[in-house]
Amino acid sequence: MSLKFIASLLFALMLLALPTTNTVYSDSTMALNVCQELVNTARSYSSRATWHTNVAQGLQQQIQTMAKQPQTPGTTQIMDNLFQQYDQNRQMATQMTQLYRQYSDQAQQCMKTTN
Repeated sequence: MSLKFIASLLFALMLLALPTTNTVYSDSTMALNVCQELVNTARSYSSRATWHTNVAQGLQQQIQTMAKQPQTPGTTQIMDNLFQQYDQNRQMATQMTQLYRQYSDQAQQCMKTTN
C-alpha cells in the first residue's frame, strides 16, 4: 500500500474516533456531510490512481524482462498483451487522477461555501 493511502486511512479513522457532538458547530451540517462525501470520493480516486500506476510499473518491469528473452511468436504475443495492459492502466491512472482533481476542487469549493 502506498504511504499516501495509509495516511488517508489513518486520518479517516481518527475522524471517526472523535465525538461527533463537538467536532463541528454549524447550522449547515447537511452541507458539511456533502463536503465530506466529496473529500472521501476524491481520496478514493486518488488511491485508485495510485493502484493503477503501481500496476503499470509492474507491467513495465515485466516488459523489460520479456524484452531480454529471445523473440519468438509466443514472446511477441506476450509482449503485445503486456503493452496493452500497460496502456490501459496508464489511461485509467490518468482518468482517476483527473477525477481526483475534479472532486478535490469541488470539496474545496464546498468547504469555502460552508464557512
